[in-house]
Amino acid sequence: GSSGINAEYGGYSSGVYAFGDLSEAQEQCALRNDCGGVTQEPYNDHRFTLRKGPALQNEQSPSGETAWVICDSAKRQGVENWCSFEDSYLYTYSSGNYAFENLSDAQKECALRRDCGGITQEPYNNNRYTLRRGPALQNEQSPSGETAWVLCD
Repeated sequence: GSSGINAEYGGYSSGVYAFGDLSEAQEQCALRNDCGGVTQEPYNDHRFTLRKGPALQNEQSPSGETAWVICDSAKRQGVENWCSFEDSYLYTYSSGNYAFENLSDAQKECALRRDCGGITQEPYNNNRYTLRRGPALQNEQSPSGETAWVLCD
């Protein structure tokens, strides 16, 4: 998935749509046909809400909301679908072998894995490319100059 800082994402999904935990909200969103993403509402106890979408309102939230959207796995085809973000990273290594010497190999492997949300290059670790679970991009928040790649829309 990807996130947009200061973003929001459409109206609420049907049924229970508010959760206290991002992981739970993402799991519930993935199970619903009418959920396109999750929005955190800082003005409402920082709750995570399931949203219909259909379009991310990137950098347009008047109240500092953060949004996460579901990426379409059918788009996982090639390098042309990847966007890079400097000084950014994703949380948690993917399972199994997660370190690669070049970006191309890392992208190919990430596209095959269900637990890979993107790639983070580690300049402090021989510039290796690591597969990361994510799901949220920590955009411009890297304390060590990392670069992250996530699949683009």
